[in-house]
Amino acid sequence: MLSAKQSTSAAIGFLQHLRDQGRSPATCTQADVDDWLADGPTTRSLARTFVRWASAHHHLPPLDFPYRLARTEPIITQQQRLEHISRLLDPDTDLTADERAASLLLLLYGQPLTRIAGMRLQQLNLSGQAVTILITNDKLTIPAPFDEIFRQHVAELPHQTTSVHTDNEWLFPGRRPGMHLHQNSLMGKLRRAGIDLRGARNAALRALVLELPAPVIADALDYSYQVTDKHRRNAGTTFIDYVARRPTPL
Repeated sequence: MLSAKQSTSAAIGFLQHLRDQGRSPATCTQADVDDWLADGPTTRSLARTFVRWASAHHHLPPLDFPYRLARTEPIITQQQRLEHISRLLDPDTDLTADERAASLLLLLYGQPLTRIAGMRLQQLNLSGQAVTILITNDKLTIPAPFDEIFRQHVAELPHQTTSVHTDNEWLFPGRRPGMHLHQNSLMGKLRRAGIDLRGARNAALRALVLELPAPVIADALDYSYQVTDKHRRNAGTTFIDYVARRPTPL
């Protein structure tokens, strides 16, 4: 009885958070969810049941809403993150091209699975010498040798052999015509690859805020300032650290 009451209170609190942000359920974004969970008690995760129901009935868009946010967030070490990335570059890996591309979006850019699954082909540009991707309005260059993984993925896009899939617009198309890969299918693929999903995403964001100011990361990767600043604080980084790492002018 108490749990049901807490879940209802959490759901009401989440909807109030959306109203405070000038959002409706239909316009809710992943950043809204991350922002709300980052700044409050772990009981806020009890709104997950409501959010999943609302998403299933199309009152909310598909969103990544974890079961529970522990006070100490899961995170893999940077060594583990680099080992995962090295495996993706191994030509003898048993991972498919789409698994490698999706894993890189998680490990390099800290993107949540819901966002990765729903990416469109037009967000990726292979026409120039450099491969670029748009997560927000900022064009990000995917450096070598990672760019070749995305070129290979697009060249080998699955489920494109039938006529009903020839107009595919998704970077990760699903089995159903016109639909992108479901986040749960993507979750299974990456977990089978041995990746701790939340730990990897947190490690990626932690590494990024050590290299660039948190607001820059937020704007480029579609996170709220609150979320990236939390990672900055957890990493113990201050603005003076960025200044100290700037290249010395010649």
